[in-house]
Amino acid sequence: MKQKPTKTAGHYPARGKMIGLKHLVISVLPMAFCVMPLANPAIAAKNKYDQCAGSLMNLNLSPQEVARSCSQSLDPENLASCVVDIAGGTDILAVDALATCRLVRRPLELATCVVDISKVGTAADAPAILDHCRRSLLPENFSKCVSGLVNQTDLGTTAALRYCIDGSDRDRNLNLSELPTDFRQ
Repeated sequence: MKQKPTKTAGHYPARGKMIGLKHLVISVLPMAFCVMPLANPAIAAKNKYDQCAGSLMNLNLSPQEVARSCSQSLDPENLASCVVDIAGGTDILAVDALATCRLVRRPLELATCVVDISKVGTAADAPAILDHCRRSLLPENFSKCVSGLVNQTDLGTTAALRYCIDGSDRDRNLNLSELPTDFRQ
């Protein structure tokens, strides 16, 4: 037969252990808050502005330019990635990459475009590549167009840039004068 637990000072033994656990948690909790400032570098590492500034400073950009660029960016991590990718994967200077990455809505696509086209281009083509990728509405498609033309034709990079940036996709055989003027039929 099971025996009922005996009461000790109005408490059951299991409940006494629970009260002891509460006291332990209450006494340890303030110490945890004292240790939290020591974890500050880990918190700072997750800060997107800190990461942006650190990445750009590693490229030897001026502190003022880094501060201005990271603070004004809506997505500082992507801005920094754009600059790092372009500066590391091409002959383009970090300061030029930063100036261009700040201007676009899709900095990661810009970086992909510039790096991919730079693989089939020359160092002399770098400024034109950077400018054309910036101007393109679909930088990744643009880079595929340029790379494909350069690889499969005898066109140079500059000529391929001009052909691919031309956004006209009109049917040359379409005669607009033959279209009906009344569309309500």
